[in-house]
Amino acid sequence: MSKKKFSILPYLLCLPAILILIYILYPFGVGLWYSLTDYVFYIPQKNFIGFSNYLKNFLSIDFWISLKITLGYVIGVLCVEIPLGIGIALLLDRSHQVFRYFLPLPLMIPLVTSALMWKLMMNPDSGVLNYLLSFLGIKPIGWLAIPNTALYAIISIDIWTFTPFVALIMLASIQNIPKDQTEAARIDGANDWQVFYKISIPFILPALLIVFLFRAIDSFNQFTLIYATTQGGPGNATMTLHVRGWYDVIVASKIGMGMTNLIILWVICYTLSTYILKLWSKRLSR
Repeated sequence: MSKKKFSILPYLLCLPAILILIYILYPFGVGLWYSLTDYVFYIPQKNFIGFSNYLKNFLSIDFWISLKITLGYVIGVLCVEIPLGIGIALLLDRSHQVFRYFLPLPLMIPLVTSALMWKLMMNPDSGVLNYLLSFLGIKPIGWLAIPNTALYAIISIDIWTFTPFVALIMLASIQNIPKDQTEAARIDGANDWQVFYKISIPFILPALLIVFLFRAIDSFNQFTLIYATTQGGPGNATMTLHVRGWYDVIVASKIGMGMTNLIILWVICYTLSTYILKLWSKRLSR
């Protein structure tokens, strides 16, 4: 029997995947290790303290406030963007194609630019929003400067920026619905709501779950929009877990505590992703 020749080609083909895996896992492993230490930036020595940072977090009122703000931000964004995106997709499916070219415009603007643009428009003294409201006799509103309105203002900026993403994905899914089924339902006397509920939703559900997952994870990890507008303020009104992690690492130099916040945020996103993917698998197995 002839011996098989050794070939290095399969190993070379696996090399990019291995490098990508190392690129992903190594920073995560370092962050996880730091969360188990008392690492402070200006003190080179790192002492292993186990889960003490996590215990401090769970016993801290500031952590629970940040978690509440984070959940409020995510829920507020999803409750508006998903229904609004589906509604826009349904309208675009019936409208002239030229309107679809304007939909991606907010997505084409860098997020920092969008945040700064809205920050200028929401300026309580010289912003265009208060100028327009003055014609209605409404007094100037400190959109981003007041704790009671800052979070809602940032949510509205997020909605303006990312609703087109939801609408584009849902539009592509809606256009793949078999026309013969919707026409047959209308012939049988079904109205628009019945057609949407009985036919459209089952077809667009996989895309809807994916869009929900993408927007949920992105909202949990939102940092750029919040930092560019309020930096977590005023006070702690917009101090989400991601922003608090940045504050602990960069401002307070508490690397271990900052990594703890980010690891907790990762656990939340991973749990949500696993749950959504299980729902999708059940849907595909039917």
